[in-house]
Amino acid sequence: MSNNKANNSKELFIHEMNPVGPSDTRCIYDILIPGSHDSGAYVVSYKEYPRRCPAALQNKALALFLHPVVDVFTRTQLVDVYGQLKAGCRFLDLRVSRLENPAAAPHENASPFWLVHGMAACCPFDGVVDQINRFHKEASAEATLNDNAPPLAVEIKAIPG
Repeated sequence: MSNNKANNSKELFIHEMNPVGPSDTRCIYDILIPGSHDSGAYVVSYKEYPRRCPAALQNKALALFLHPVVDVFTRTQLVDVYGQLKAGCRFLDLRVSRLENPAAAPHENASPFWLVHGMAACCPFDGVVDQINRFHKEASAEATLNDNAPPLAVEIKAIPG
């Protein structure tokens, strides 16, 4: 959901729209489930790159020109995963990849798993799991579906410095 105004009144709307009773025999495809595309692409990291990323994107001199372009084509969401869930999203499209060399990651306690969109690393997967858990603690009656499919042959390498 590309909406920067998460509507808190909608956090339980799936339950209200699709009441489930003891005799309910509907299949999952009979239920309306709003979702977001590339749910983790609300931020882009420029310290990690997929291994097959063009060298031009990693060049510091070209970065000033290329990063805004990469942002335009990479970011699919305006709010983080928690904000998407609060706005009513219940299906998350999470594309997970692994750092090629987590020991070289420039962050303290760097997660080896990251969400990616195309050739861009977006955010650490464990932070997104924390956001999902936070939502479920606040709205325990709600369920979410997560598609954690890995992208095809994408590994991320950390760029020192």
